[in-house]
Amino acid sequence: MLPALVMVGFGHRRRFWIPIPAFLLWPFWVLGWAVWAIFIIFRFQWEKPLRTALVAGMHLSGLRVDIGSSDGGRLNVWMI
Repeated sequence: MLPALVMVGFGHRRRFWIPIPAFLLWPFWVLGWAVWAIFIIFRFQWEKPLRTALVAGMHLSGLRVDIGSSDGGRLNVWMI
């Protein structure tokens, strides 16, 4: 299932969460697909990598990325 909501959290001690509907992030999705398509055109054949990319996109729901800095700051991205 494609993610419907992306939660972005940041802060040092207490995290402040911002919910962002996933459809508002379409420019990033289009840019990612364009880069992937260019890579496929020059490197591989179409069928197998394109199918893999579609399946990977459908499994992004539940992805959680936690990034911490050396001064204690944190950035969290959670796709629901």
